[in-house]
Amino acid sequence: MAEKDQSRFAKAVPFVLAAIAIAAVAYFLIKAPEESPLGTETEATDADGGLEDDEITPRCREVGAKRYRIGKASHVSDAGEEEEPEPFGVEVGRSAALSNGYAVGVRREDKGSLAEVVVLDARAEQGKVFSLGRSRGDMDPPIVRPRGKDWAAAMLEPHAGGLALRLASHEGDKVVWGAELEQGADESLAYDIAFNGKVGVVTWDDVTEDGKRGRIMLATVDAKNLKKQDEPIEVSSENVDAELPRLVSRRGGFWLAYSARSRSPQKTQSVDAGDPDRFAAERIEPSWIELVALDASGKLDGTAQAVTAKDGFVLAFDLELGKGDSALLAWRDDDTPTGAGGGRLTLILVGTSGSSQRQPIAAENLGAGAPVLMPKWLAISDGEGNSQLAPVGDDGDLEGELRRETLVGGGQFLATRGSELLVARPQGRAMEFLVLSCTREAAPDAGAAPAQTPKNEDAVEPAKDEEPP
Repeated sequence: MAEKDQSRFAKAVPFVLAAIAIAAVAYFLIKAPEESPLGTETEATDADGGLEDDEITPRCREVGAKRYRIGKASHVSDAGEEEEPEPFGVEVGRSAALSNGYAVGVRREDKGSLAEVVVLDARAEQGKVFSLGRSRGDMDPPIVRPRGKDWAAAMLEPHAGGLALRLASHEGDKVVWGAELEQGADESLAYDIAFNGKVGVVTWDDVTEDGKRGRIMLATVDAKNLKKQDEPIEVSSENVDAELPRLVSRRGGFWLAYSARSRSPQKTQSVDAGDPDRFAAERIEPSWIELVALDASGKLDGTAQAVTAKDGFVLAFDLELGKGDSALLAWRDDDTPTGAGGGRLTLILVGTSGSSQRQPIAAENLGAGAPVLMPKWLAISDGEGNSQLAPVGDDGDLEGELRRETLVGGGQFLATRGSELLVARPQGRAMEFLVLSCTREAAPDAGAAPAQTPKNEDAVEPAKDEEPP
């Protein structure tokens, strides 16, 4: 009898051990999110479908009682969830912070593509739309820049000879057109404008007549009426292929930066040239950023200098004014094809004497977009397409962690006025604007619920389209 009991016990042992193992696994699956043995931070999904760290208080809170919206509002389902952003809705371009609000370049679809400038009040609750007419071809939204206490805009327009860059401002409610500058027939759509006192500088990239070299072109305009002052000139060296110019005004002049590649055959060989998994069209060539000073009249004030390593791979960059009229640059670097995500994000401050200091910012979870430098702030998208924000000092030092903000999600940081930042958030085929007040550290009351979007599907109807003369 004892032998039978022992036999039964021996047969039952595996089942008992299996039951104990299952119970242990179930316990840890249920309890682990609450009691992490390593003390790691837990994450939860926010209202925008992104990830929000529950243990970190956001830096930013919304200051407005409502949000200005342009375009057709998205459909709201029975569950109260808004549609995901749709293509061919509303796009926004580089924007200007004004003394009493903001001005934003917009391209949107409404029985064709429209180019507009939306002028918002300081809380982005009210707005006024200035129509720049139809946007023909696959053009980007207009660029809007501060011009004294007002704004000016620039937009590309195709014509029989290639592209033309047109400048616009306003007198009251009426759009006033300025210079029209020929852009050539190259494929690049990169250009920039900046104003300083009585002078405006316009820059763009083009190719030489034989099509063998990229170059940076520059022209000056009268800041008051936007009329052309001088014929465009080439400002980049004949020894490099140059593209993607950026401008910022400084005391007594401007800074001009652009991306450059060597024209020497031995230096332009593809990295991974023997990689069978890489297409020939994905040839990766070393590229760097060159910086040159312009004087108050928009003329070259010295020679261009490489400010990043010539064996690097600059994918995208931005330029802002730093301490003591220095140039502050942020760039994403990686030996991957243009348009790919990832890489390393770095800041560099270049003084008027040419001295520089750099600081690595991030080396993982970066999206495919360009970094956005604003006074006191740096923004860049992560690998999931959500915007990340970090405070930056005038000396180029990071003053806080680069991380996501709950109220922004997949939106874009556009401009800043002191501690307040303008954000654009897509809503279906519409775009809504909100202003956030952000501290350099976590804000104790930043968890407030966002303002409610107006129910009107077109919060403000744009003015009747005005075809440019």
